[in-house]
Amino acid sequence: MKDRNTNHDDAGQELRLLSPEDGAELRTNTPALVWAGGAADAYEVWLNGVKVETVAGDRDRAWPFPLSFGAQRWFIRARRGGATVDSAERSFVVTDGPVGAVPRDATLLREGWRVQSAALATAAPDRISAVSFEPAGWHATSVPTTVLSVLVRNGCYPNPYVGLNNMRIPDMNDAFNAKHDLLPYSHLPGRNPWAAPYWFRTVFTYAPEPGALTSLCINELNYKADIWLNGMPVAGSAQVVGMDRRFAFDVSAHLQEGENCLALLVYPPDVPGEPAPPTLEVMAPRGRNMGADGAIARSYTKWDSIGWDWIPAVHDRDMGITEDVFLATRAPVRIEDVFVKAAFAGAAAESADLTVCVRVRNESGAPLQGTLKGTITPESGTPVARFEAPAAVGPAATVELRLSPESGVQALHIQRPALWWPVNYGAPHLYELTLALERDGEQADVCKTPFGIRKTETRIGEHERVFEINDRPVYVRAGNWVQDMMLSWTARRLEQEIRFAAQSNLNMLRVWGPTGVPPTAFFAAADRYGVMIWQDFLNDHSGTNGNAPELRPDPALYKTCTIDVIERLRNHPSLIFWCGGNEGPNPYEELIVGELLPQYDGSRFYLKRSDGDGLHGHGPYHTLRPDAYFTDEKIPGFNSEIGPSGVPPVESLRKFLPELGKTWKPDYFPLYADWGYHDAVSRPNPRDMRRYVFHDEIMRKDYGIPDPADPAALAGFGKVAELVNYDAYRAAIEAVNRDLWRGSSGFALWKYNSAWPSVVWQIFDWYQMPNAGFYGTQCACRPVHVQFNRDRRTVSVLNTTATELVDHTLTAAVYDTAMRVQAERKKRVHVQANHVLETSMRIAPCRAAPYFLVLGLADAAGRVVASNFYWLHAQNDFRALRELPEVALEVSAAARETADELVVDVTLTNPGEQLAFFTQLALRDSVTGEPVQPVYWDSNALSLLPGATCSTRVRADRADLLHAPVVHVSGWNVAECEVGV
Repeated sequence: MKDRNTNHDDAGQELRLLSPEDGAELRTNTPALVWAGGAADAYEVWLNGVKVETVAGDRDRAWPFPLSFGAQRWFIRARRGGATVDSAERSFVVTDGPVGAVPRDATLLREGWRVQSAALATAAPDRISAVSFEPAGWHATSVPTTVLSVLVRNGCYPNPYVGLNNMRIPDMNDAFNAKHDLLPYSHLPGRNPWAAPYWFRTVFTYAPEPGALTSLCINELNYKADIWLNGMPVAGSAQVVGMDRRFAFDVSAHLQEGENCLALLVYPPDVPGEPAPPTLEVMAPRGRNMGADGAIARSYTKWDSIGWDWIPAVHDRDMGITEDVFLATRAPVRIEDVFVKAAFAGAAAESADLTVCVRVRNESGAPLQGTLKGTITPESGTPVARFEAPAAVGPAATVELRLSPESGVQALHIQRPALWWPVNYGAPHLYELTLALERDGEQADVCKTPFGIRKTETRIGEHERVFEINDRPVYVRAGNWVQDMMLSWTARRLEQEIRFAAQSNLNMLRVWGPTGVPPTAFFAAADRYGVMIWQDFLNDHSGTNGNAPELRPDPALYKTCTIDVIERLRNHPSLIFWCGGNEGPNPYEELIVGELLPQYDGSRFYLKRSDGDGLHGHGPYHTLRPDAYFTDEKIPGFNSEIGPSGVPPVESLRKFLPELGKTWKPDYFPLYADWGYHDAVSRPNPRDMRRYVFHDEIMRKDYGIPDPADPAALAGFGKVAELVNYDAYRAAIEAVNRDLWRGSSGFALWKYNSAWPSVVWQIFDWYQMPNAGFYGTQCACRPVHVQFNRDRRTVSVLNTTATELVDHTLTAAVYDTAMRVQAERKKRVHVQANHVLETSMRIAPCRAAPYFLVLGLADAAGRVVASNFYWLHAQNDFRALRELPEVALEVSAAARETADELVVDVTLTNPGEQLAFFTQLALRDSVTGEPVQPVYWDSNALSLLPGATCSTRVRADRADLLHAPVVHVSGWNVAECEVGV
C-alpha cells in the first residue's frame, strides 16, 4: 500500500486517527477505532488493506468485527462530495495468551495463516502443504478462527453482528438460501460458499531437537479435517472429527529444519440442518429453536450455531480451527492425564485424603525402572507434601498409577487443607501438584497440575435441590453462560466474563448444553475467582424431539468427545457438577453415568436434566413488573432459567443498530426491524410467554417514553430501560431470597451473557457493557442484604455468611418526591448465620405517587452493613419521576495503581435538598470519550438522599487504559459531569 500522509479537506480540517495510538499493544480484539476531522458524507474504515465498513458521516468511531491476533494497519477515508480524503495510516498489535492448555515450551502456531475455499484452491494436497506453494489470493488470519470470521475480516462479507448484515451472507443450507435469496451475496459467484471445505495453511520455522518426539496438537476444530505437513498426510477426516475434543499426532518424521508447512482441509458439520425462519420485524414471531428440522443434532458440534431465540443462524456453522494449534516436544518416557481428587474423612476443615491418578507411557524400546516423585504446593509457596512411588513400564507400554494414603502414600493425607470456596463463602485456594519422573538419577519428564481441595454434596430438600460445599449449604446464585456466536473468544475475554460473575455476586455459571464446552481458560479463571461451574453434556431434549433416535450424534463419536471433555475438565475445582442436558435427560445417559463418569471422574454429582432432578425451569422468560415475581409460581424452589430482558445501554445499541433513533415503528420509538432480528421477538403460541413486548409495555405504560421529536428522546428511552432492568433483576432475585431454605435454594438467570449483540436476556452485553440489571443483581446477591417483599409488604434480612448478625438495627423510611418523610420504622434484629429473617416490619402503601423506600441495616457500632432503595407506586405509574428537579453532585476520585490494575475510589455527595435519583458512573477515556470496558464497580446505579455521601470503587485493567481515564457521572435527574483520575 502506498505511504499515506495526513490530508486536509478544503476547509482545512485535519483527518486524524485518535485511538488506538500508533504502535499500541492491545489485549482486546474488539477495540474502538476513533478519529477526528469534521463532518463528511461518509467514512470508510480500512483495516489491513481491506475496506471493512462504511459509516455515516456524522460518526467519528467504529467498532470492528473481532480482529485477528498480530499487527493491524488502519486508516480512515472520508468521502466529501465527489472527493475522498485519507488519514495517515497507523498500526497496532492485538495480543493475548492461548485460550486452552498449551505447554510453556510449546511452539504456538497462531499468526501467519492463510485460508481459501477448496473450490478455488484446486491443487493437490501435497502441493498445497509444501513450503514452495504460493497461496496467491488466499485470506490472511490468525487462529483460533472460523471461516466466516476470516472472510468478514478480509472484506468478503459485512460484519454479521451489526443490523441485518447476517442476512446478507449465504447459509450452508440451500433451501434457506432459496427462501431468503441469499445466494447472490456469495463471495463465490453462483456458488454456495460453504459447499466445499476450506484450506487453512501456515508456514513456520522450526528446529527439531535431535532424537526428540514432536506432537502436532489441535485443541479443537469444527468439524473434521484432513491434515498435511510438508507434503505428507498426517491424519484424515475419518479420524479428525467432532468438536469438544483434542487431537495430537506424532509428526516427528514429517518435520524439517527451517521452514515447514502445515495445511488442514477443514470440513463443515456433516448435517448442517436448516435454520428456522428469521425474525425480520420487531416483536414478530421467531421459528423453532435448533432450526427448522433439528437435523444439526446428528453432528457432534455446537448446536446453537443453527439459531435460537437469542442468536441467529451462523451461516458457516462455525467451521474452522476453533482453539489453539501448537507443536509440543514430548519425552519418550512421559507423564500423562494426571487427575487429583480429594476425599474428606471427617469435617471438611480437618483433613483430606488425596488420590493421584497418573498414566506413565514408555515409547522407548527399553524398559523403564524409575521413580515418580511428587510435590504439592499451595499458593503460599511452601510445599505441604512430598512423596514418591516406583514406576516400572515395559517398552512401548503404558501403566496406570493410583497413589493415595490407602495405597501407602501417607503424604497424601493433608492436614488442615486450604479449601477452595465459592464467591462470598471464602477464598478459592488452589494447589499445584508437580510430578517428576526420574530414571537413573536423571529427570525424564515433569508435569505440573493445578487443583483445588473442596468437598461437594447435594440432596433434595422438601421442595428443591440443595448443594453443600465443604459441609456448608450454599445458596446457588447462577447465570446461564453461552459462547460467542462465532467463537471470537480470547483467553482474556473468557477471564473477564468469569470476573463479571464474581463482581455481580453470582457464584455459579451454567455452561448451557447446546453451546458446547468453552476453552480451559474459562475454567482456569473460574478456579481463581471462586465461580462454580455447572457443565451440561451436549443435548437439547426439545430440539431433538424428545431424543428422537434419528436426531443423535454417532454413539462412538459421542463417547470419544465426552471422554475428552471429562478428562480435560476434571481437575478444575470450579466444576461442581455435570448435567445430562438441556430440559431433558441425555439419550446417552446410561453410557455417561454407567461407564464414563465412574471410569474417568467419579468425583462429582450428575444432574439428570436442567429442569428436573430437584430443579425446574421454563422462565418466566420475559420482564415482569417487580411485584409479579413474588407471586409467580415458577420462582420458588431452584429455577434454572429466570429471564428478564436486560436491554443494553444506548451506547451499546448504537454500535449494532445503525438506524437507531433515525427510523422506528410507529408508536414504538426507537424500535425498528433490526430489533426483531436482534431478539426482540414474540412466539406464535399464545401460551408461550417469551415475548419482548412485555418489557416494552412496562417501559411505555409505567414510565412513558419521551416524544421522538425531543433531541434527548433516545437518551430518555435508555434511562427508562435502565430503571426497568434494575428493578426486574433485583425483584426476581429477591423473590427467591425471601424463601431461602424455606422452599428455595438457588436460581440461574436466563441468560447471564450474550452470544452476539442482543437486546434481551443478559446483565452485560456483547460489548461487555453492564446494563443496570447487573447492579440490581449485584445488590440482591450481596451476602448480607435487606429487602422489601412486595407481595407481603414486609422487610427481610438475608444473611448467607457464616457469622450471626447480633444486635443490628433495621431501619425503613418512606419519602415522597419532594423528600418529605411519610413514614419511619426502626427495629432491633438478630439474624442467624445462613438464614433469612422475615421481620414483622411492614411498609404500608403511601398516598404519595410515586414514593421512595429506603432500607438500612447497621451493626451495633452504627456501621451500615446493607442498604436498599426502591421507587414504588400502587398502580405502577412512574411518569411523575420526570418532574424530579435536576441535582448537581459533588464528586471526587482518588486513584492508585497496582501491577495490573487502576483502582479508583469515587465519593459522591448530594449537597442539595432533592433526591439524586439513579446515579450512574462510568470510567471513560479522556481523549476519545469511549467507556473503558470492561471495568468492575463495587456498586453503581446509586440514589442519594439530600445531604448524603456515598462511596464506591472501580477497578480497570491497566492494559485497557489507552489514555488517562475520567470518571463520568450522570443519572435520572443528575447533571452530567466528569472528574479526572
